[in-house]
Amino acid sequence: MNTTSTLINSSSKIVNIQNKYQIGGNQLNNEIKYVQLEKLDDIIKMMSASMRSPPLHHKEVKDGHVYFLPGSLALGKAVIYLVKVKEKVENKYIVLDTLRDKISFSDELSTKPSLKYFTIVEVTSENIMPTDIQ
Repeated sequence: MNTTSTLINSSSKIVNIQNKYQIGGNQLNNEIKYVQLEKLDDIIKMMSASMRSPPLHHKEVKDGHVYFLPGSLALGKAVIYLVKVKEKVENKYIVLDTLRDKISFSDELSTKPSLKYFTIVEVTSENIMPTDIQ
């Protein structure tokens, strides 16, 4: 058996990685673990702990919007951190003010050292999202 998991690299191309076990169709979602967070602030604060923050992925779903961060656990097991919200972030960046612990949104970058910017990438198709979230 071989497992195929899909990751999105920094140039937004989809890259298929084959592991040891192959599982067809939606069964792959059962192998991927996910952590659903309460609010958008939570995922941004989690991302801010990283030295080089990956882009935050966005996908519109039937009753809202999901922002997620694909990752991996030890031994190569996939994990997705996600938050589901009602309204879409319309700006290019989510901004964390590390001094005030406040989240804002912007289309412009600033050189202010207390601000961390997180890019949002739009996902048109994926096969890693848990089916109960879509």
